[in-house]
Amino acid sequence: MAGLIGGLVAACPGVPYGMLYTKMLEREKMKALILNDQNFDRRMIIHSYVKKDLEWWLKNIPVAKNPIRSLNYRLEIFSDASLTGWGAHCNGENTHGFWSQEEKRLHINQLEIIAAFLALKCFAREVQNCEILHRIDNTTAISYINRMGGVQYVELNQRAKDIWTWCEKRRIWIFASYIPSRENTDADRESRRVNVDTEWELGAPFFQTIVERWGFPEIDLFASRSNAKTEVFCSWKRDPEARYIDAFTVNWSKYLFYAFPPFAMVAKVSNSPVSGSSFPGCWEALRRSYQQKLVPAEAVEILISSLTDSTLKQYNTALKNWWSYCQSEKRDPLQPDIYLVLKYLTFRFNHEASYGTLNSERSAINLISTIDLGSDPAISRFFKGVFKNRPPKPKYDTTWNTEAVLNWAEALGPLKVLDLKSLTFKLVSLLALATAHRVQTMSLIKISDMTISKSNVIIKISEQIKTSRVGVAQPSFSLPFFKERKGACVARVLLKYIKTTKVLRGKEDYLFITFKRPYHRATAQSISLWIRCCLVEAGIDPKYTAHSTRHAPRLLQRREV
Repeated sequence: MAGLIGGLVAACPGVPYGMLYTKMLEREKMKALILNDQNFDRRMIIHSYVKKDLEWWLKNIPVAKNPIRSLNYRLEIFSDASLTGWGAHCNGENTHGFWSQEEKRLHINQLEIIAAFLALKCFAREVQNCEILHRIDNTTAISYINRMGGVQYVELNQRAKDIWTWCEKRRIWIFASYIPSRENTDADRESRRVNVDTEWELGAPFFQTIVERWGFPEIDLFASRSNAKTEVFCSWKRDPEARYIDAFTVNWSKYLFYAFPPFAMVAKVSNSPVSGSSFPGCWEALRRSYQQKLVPAEAVEILISSLTDSTLKQYNTALKNWWSYCQSEKRDPLQPDIYLVLKYLTFRFNHEASYGTLNSERSAINLISTIDLGSDPAISRFFKGVFKNRPPKPKYDTTWNTEAVLNWAEALGPLKVLDLKSLTFKLVSLLALATAHRVQTMSLIKISDMTISKSNVIIKISEQIKTSRVGVAQPSFSLPFFKERKGACVARVLLKYIKTTKVLRGKEDYLFITFKRPYHRATAQSISLWIRCCLVEAGIDPKYTAHSTRHAPRLLQRREV
């Protein structure tokens, strides 16, 4: 074990952030040697947190490249901590905050490292791939930050590890430098503020009453790190955890918001044009409608969870239009009648809304309405009229030849010479044509759900997709090995892709990962973009989207027949 630790320490200069994952290994080695009477040949038990560090090394050593530091710092940040709070300064801008009751009991060295982390979050949240100079007047904090931790104090090591883990995700390299306290005036002054007028908050029992009456808010408009009631909140100045700065620059109508402003701002908040009866968002509109229908509060979340995120996003736009129209008519959007709904749909029809758009808006209104729009004869007759006057048109009146994509995929060359990007593009294009499934389905393919045999590869989709229904089996498809045309055999490309990405993916079970560092699971949006790039490279008209791969093979077969 001692030899392994020494080897990893020696490898640190060639592996970025490698020093971060040696501290606990060194600590365990020291403990083991003490227990084993300095016998280097005896075995030791590896604890779970040590295994995580070793797994990091196994994943990163094969692909590590550590560039020479340029000392060209993107930012120069100053931070300081006192027993009152923390302060920071960067590029002429100051910010500060107060400690929680738990943090007030920590040693000043811990507070200094925490203050440095909070300053980084405030001023470096949006930057990546750069170097940052951090000025601190505490030598212990400087030592633990620059050495990426230490073995003497576990608490300080964890604080330093938090900083570097955050930096590692953003490819940021920080260097902590000493600055005398007398020169660190801005950060020092901010850390010693004692005016807590901005830190007032509503008592927990009263806030709970609000939650029980209106539901849990999505955003706290006037808050800070130490008193925010929600994960998403607005702060007055830069705050390490705030999503937005200055609530008056945010459109409140997008959220179910909670506001407990400073007393001097109560009048301004009351008169704000965005704080009235604007559209509260799809989720809150549904919650209010279920309340009016006397649905038990504990059942509301389950009812809303029946809708997918994409459906909620689609309905959000439709309900926002409906809400605005009802406000202009001075009517309650949750208590419409057929007359109002028909009037609204006619208004939208006259503004060139398509049949599909109107149908989607009808479904959205029906979801929150106390009347059933789906079975009303006047509504049904209206849509027959819309269909006759403005029949829906297919997105495409032509299709493309799938042979062009197959020829392009074959022309990429043998699998053994393809780089990761080309291999990814080849697999995603062939898989889209072979299965004719949605991009969402392709993004949910897992390696653990595959069964590989000599004749084919069988893939089962274990997660719910758009077409999942009660009593209906999840989709499953078979990819046979295509001997007649090996260059277009999706099964062969699939196995080559799995083998190539094995080291890069780590524990990632989802099939598709990004082909650029840092490697992680590819989203449905990324896969859609890849397919579209493949179509363009194959010479297909750019007007066709990734979804067209579901229809092109069938339409082509129909034409040939």
